[in-house]
Amino acid sequence: GAVFLPASGYREGTTMKDVRVMGLYWTPNCYINNVISFGFGSGEVNLFYGYERHQGLSVRLVRDL
Repeated sequence: GAVFLPASGYREGTTMKDVRVMGLYWTPNCYINNVISFGFGSGEVNLFYGYERHQGLSVRLVRDL
């Protein structure tokens, strides 16, 4: 099976940023006041610690089949 993760960007206030450029998703982990996020862009995959909860990253439920 495969998991489809669209490049959905993130929200800053009422503006959407990096749509179709980056995929940014929350993970279930928290580091102090920032939630750890998973992201990908052109040729890279990373974990990020700098996005805050109010920035509206995507959520994608994934489970093993």
